[in-house]
Amino acid sequence: MKEVILCIVFVIACTFPAALSAEDRVNACSVLTHAEAEEAAGVQLAEGQLTEYEAIFMQGVTLCHFESRDPMQYKNFVSVQLTVGESREDAAQKFDEAVYLILSPEDIEGFGDKAVWGGDVFQPKGGLHVLRDGYYFAVKVNRADGKDNLANSRMLAERILERLRSEDR
Repeated sequence: MKEVILCIVFVIACTFPAALSAEDRVNACSVLTHAEAEEAAGVQLAEGQLTEYEAIFMQGVTLCHFESRDPMQYKNFVSVQLTVGESREDAAQKFDEAVYLILSPEDIEGFGDKAVWGGDVFQPKGGLHVLRDGYYFAVKVNRADGKDNLANSRMLAERILERLRSEDR
């Protein structure tokens, strides 16, 4: 009987792909380097902290947050939220839901399939939301001086898109 149960467990384990942790697959911290985040923020940042969401409606979503090392510069940070959709349609739906919350969305040309800049109650200074194939990501650069948040978000978005292209190969 024990052998039958072990055999069933083995067959089930081989039938379903193993769930990969965020460290084993593309995630928000794997698409951006610490040095790139510091360049955009203009201050020294701590290493990126990865958050992998467990809520059913947040499956496939990871967040990487780089915060200032200097407590006096706490307003300076970089964050990337990456959604790996189950399909192109899934990623597009999540992108559309996020854009719906943006108060005054501004279309940005030249990034992925669609890109929008704008703020909501969670990102009052704005964030760059990008949809590309089965990926949706939002990148936010918050400099205390407010200078070039969009320009720096665009710079990081270009690098993220390059890494996502190499993931597809």
